[in-house]
Amino acid sequence: EQWESVQRIRKDRAIPPTNPKRLSNPLSGLVYCAVCGQKMQQIRAGKDDIPYLYCIKNQCCASAKMEYIEGRLIQVIESKLSTLRLQALCAAPPDISPLLTALDFTVRELSKLDARLPRLYEFLEDGTYDRDTFRQRLEAVENEKSALLERRYELEKDIERAKARITRRTAEQLEDVLSLYPALVPGEKNRLLKTVIERIDYSKPKNSKPMGFSISV
Repeated sequence: EQWESVQRIRKDRAIPPTNPKRLSNPLSGLVYCAVCGQKMQQIRAGKDDIPYLYCIKNQCCASAKMEYIEGRLIQVIESKLSTLRLQALCAAPPDISPLLTALDFTVRELSKLDARLPRLYEFLEDGTYDRDTFRQRLEAVENEKSALLERRYELEKDIERAKARITRRTAEQLEDVLSLYPALVPGEKNRLLKTVIERIDYSKPKNSKPMGFSISV
């Protein structure tokens, strides 16, 4: 299932940029300097060509290794997921009583219609209805039943949607990110992150330790 999800993301990948070079920054377009507001850029440094995130304004904040920032971001997502799960457990259930009342009424009306059908045939057999009258009454009942069945379907869907909380849907999205992220290439990681994150603010004092940065999502 996870493999299929990865393949689906790859198949549905957005149109690549005009630059023929493959996107190598999984956080491209997401991370902003908390000091100047500029987008952080990826640079590579050292003999091992290690990727860093770097603010184009040198005096703003110190750079950090991409792998450190990615790791911290995953921790933030895990923390957010835990919070959402707790909220889902503690929150009061949605009030769906009006929907349940409407559904109960619709089901009872359907039962009444089903009870009317045998009587139509009885009226045809005993001569109360001629064939034309029977067809008209039968068509009217069938049309009414079709409308009620459609109404019942819509109410059931509304109840299902009401039960599916926003927090639950968000939690499921974050779970997808955490499960799929390690198997993706940078461009796919970037696309996946953008389904749940709009902006990451980054800050790091000059001359601080390698892990001395902070991010806010």
